[in-house]
Amino acid sequence: MLGAVLALLGACASHTALAAQDDTAQTRIATARAEYESKVDRYQAAVAKWFDKREGDARTTGDRKAVELVKAERAVYSETGALPNGAPDEVRKQLTTARAEFEAAMALAIKDFIRAKKDEDAAVAEQALLAFRREAWKHLAGPKIVVRDDHLRIEPHGDLSTVRKYTGAVEIVVVARTEAENIRLYAPRGACVIFNWEVNPRELRVCRPDGDDRPESGSITTAKAVPLKANVWHTLKWRLTEEGMQIWADGKLVFEEKKAYDLSGTAPITVHAVKSNVDVKEFRVTTLGKNR
Repeated sequence: MLGAVLALLGACASHTALAAQDDTAQTRIATARAEYESKVDRYQAAVAKWFDKREGDARTTGDRKAVELVKAERAVYSETGALPNGAPDEVRKQLTTARAEFEAAMALAIKDFIRAKKDEDAAVAEQALLAFRREAWKHLAGPKIVVRDDHLRIEPHGDLSTVRKYTGAVEIVVVARTEAENIRLYAPRGACVIFNWEVNPRELRVCRPDGDDRPESGSITTAKAVPLKANVWHTLKWRLTEEGMQIWADGKLVFEEKKAYDLSGTAPITVHAVKSNVDVKEFRVTTLGKNR
């Protein structure tokens, strides 16, 4: 799971081949790597057990739709590493904690290298840490994206999109913040939600999934909204089904429409920034069965 990071750490080790075996930074990196790999193994086992139980329960009751849903969610996890929204917090936190501990150990190792005047090793370790952080976002891509400590920054007029293209009913969860205005979420067939719209921040602007391939090409509807606070993390959820849509901001339902939608379009899910930087620390999409 460490991927290219291990190669960089190997390069780091080669630079200090003549260093004492008890070199603080190298010992710290080796220990952190071993602990991280062990925790990831336990995490993957817990995820597999959770999927297996859900599929087993669905098969026991003969619920074909539930079985297909679990299979689809397992496929997404295998492809992107992203767990579905319903995954237990205690399972999800295993990986979050493991990653945070590894990053903290790497940051300390970099400081150790600098104190020891091993600037080349510090630079290699910094590259390894950056590669490690990028790996957590491998299911996402886009221009004007900057990797930060625990989040991605979308610079003005940039997009952050899922690598995978989605069709049908979906639930989108994004934890994001804006410096001032415009957090825009895009879905297939011109569907869109705009928080902190620059024209009227107190209006939630929504485009239905009845347009074409162009962003925001769907028919428009609106709702009154309290503007999101600037530079504060907000949890935004958007559920699109064949029967309508629901939108939440920080757990509060802010928009709902019951209307038949044609969700046959296929496209990535995207977070778009306009004039303000938008930071994203969580971005996941779950496919939904009908009537869910």
